[in-house]
Amino acid sequence: MKIMKSFVRIGLLVAVMTGLLVIGLVAGRVLDQQAQAKEYQIGTVIAGVEVGGMTLAEAQSEIDMIAEQRRNQQVVSIYLYDSLVELPEEALNLSVPTVSSNAVEESEQIEATIDITALTEAVNQIESADLSGLVDISTLKNDIEFQLNEEPTKAPTVHLASYIEGINEERTVLANVYAPYMESTILGTWSTGLDGVVIEPRSHFSLKTALEQTNQMVVGGESLDLFSSVIYQALAKSNLELIEHHTPEKLPQSIKVGYGASVNEDHRDLVFYNPNYESMELNVQFSTEGLIVELVGTPYIQEYELVVENTETIQPRTEVTYSKKRRAGNSQVIVNGKNGYAASLFKRELNANKQEVNKVLIARNYIAATSTIEERSVYAKPEPEPELEINDADLQPVIVELPESVKEESQADRASEPQIQEQEEQSTSAEQNNQNGEAQQDFIKGVHEPADKEQDDEN
Repeated sequence: MKIMKSFVRIGLLVAVMTGLLVIGLVAGRVLDQQAQAKEYQIGTVIAGVEVGGMTLAEAQSEIDMIAEQRRNQQVVSIYLYDSLVELPEEALNLSVPTVSSNAVEESEQIEATIDITALTEAVNQIESADLSGLVDISTLKNDIEFQLNEEPTKAPTVHLASYIEGINEERTVLANVYAPYMESTILGTWSTGLDGVVIEPRSHFSLKTALEQTNQMVVGGESLDLFSSVIYQALAKSNLELIEHHTPEKLPQSIKVGYGASVNEDHRDLVFYNPNYESMELNVQFSTEGLIVELVGTPYIQEYELVVENTETIQPRTEVTYSKKRRAGNSQVIVNGKNGYAASLFKRELNANKQEVNKVLIARNYIAATSTIEERSVYAKPEPEPELEINDADLQPVIVELPESVKEESQADRASEPQIQEQEEQSTSAEQNNQNGEAQQDFIKGVHEPADKEQDDEN
């Protein structure tokens, strides 16, 4: 009996202990479920996210979602001049905190970091210039991370110029062109209106539109051609792209062949495109010293210069007009012709060692020659009769050898010639004396009448 009672007691003790263990497990599970279901107090902020009224699971899900949105929104852009690259999403690393049940106030933040390898590869994709060994990657990485964490909702855009050795973001004169003074009142008006005009990034600049927007008159002529030519040279000595250009009919004062440009109120304009991701500015000054145009912007790593090649001189042709007012055979040049020209303008890109790395054709200039105009008479001058040319050789005697019989007859004739000549002279003398006697008798008697020729002489 005692033994059975002992077994009963042991069984009851085991049962009680088992029950207590089960109750403890159930109670712990209930408590854990209650803890998980516990909501954060209103005003609780974790990693910059308001989690008041959320459970731990809900808070963690909300923070993860915010981190993913930030990863998609905060795309880092790096640009230099006309080149821009974006960092891939995998280059942005975000440290997302794990929430806990005891978070009652703002604690950890979602920290952003940049993978330096991805950043270096992105910089090497910049096409504006050769940046090998010139960019301070470490400083660039720290500055980008600061912008990412300072403004979590903003996608940073970084100008690479300030991280390149010898270059900074301070604006400077990229190109300047000078033209000597020209007597013109309207040049001063145009200069005042255009001074300080901003060429916006990724946009077109039209000289005619810029003048019209500043209430300037667009009147074609030598003054506007000179103004256009100086603006043309200043903008061409940069990385701006030429869209529209016209050559003047004649070169303005002090403008060399190949550098001319023309704008008028009709169809001619001067248009450039700014491919850069930053603006540029025109500074224009006109005084008795002359016209000065400057292009201001971020300094280049490379250098640009203009060269004129393939210059050709075009000779003027002669145009003939006819006039009845001129005497026969007369002619005169009334307009002197002028040479024309053709030339090609190139832009050379030089590196820091003054070596040419690129060369592009900007424009082909052509100025027609001015024809020479000659005025001639409509009446032809009579041509003189040709003169016979007689050579001394034609005057030399020709000796002909006669036959013997002819020679004998010729000698006999020459022998009788003196006698015949003497007889002819005597006969002629007697006849003349007879005629003179008759004429005197007629004249004395008054019956002599002059011949027609003699009558004419007397009259």
